[in-house]
Amino acid sequence: MNQVSHRVNIPNLLVDGYMWGDMLTTLTREKFPHTDMIKVSEGKFEIHMSLAGYNKEDIDVSLDNNILKVSGDWNKAEVNYLMHGIAKRKFERMFPLAEHVEITSVVMDNGILKISLEKELPEELKPKVFEIK
Repeated sequence: MNQVSHRVNIPNLLVDGYMWGDMLTTLTREKFPHTDMIKVSEGKFEIHMSLAGYNKEDIDVSLDNNILKVSGDWNKAEVNYLMHGIAKRKFERMFPLAEHVEITSVVMDNGILKISLEKELPEELKPKVFEIK
C-alpha cells in the first residue's frame, strides 16, 4: 500500500521565508475545525473555519507575535442527544503570518468564521521604478 503524503500548501501570506519551517507544520497539523484558505485578490486572503453550533462568544481570535490564533470551546449545556453528529469540541488553530499582514475583519456568518487578511507593504519597501531621462 502506498502512503500518501499530505503536504500543507500555505500561501505566501503566511510564510515569511524559511524561518517558519518545522513550526509551520506543527501549527497547521490540527484538522479541526475544517478550514479553507482563499485568495480573494492580489494581497487579500480569507481563512474560513467551519464552526456549526458555536456562538461568537465561544470563539477567541487573537494575534500575538505574528501568530494568528483561533480557539474555542462550546457551551456544554445539558442536552439529551438522540443522535450526536455535529462535531463540537475545544479547539485551537494557529497560523503564522508574514510581516505586513493585517487582519481586516473577523465575521461569523452562517456557522462559518471568516477572517479577512491583507498584505500591504509600506511605501518604503515597495519596488521603485525610475524614469530614464
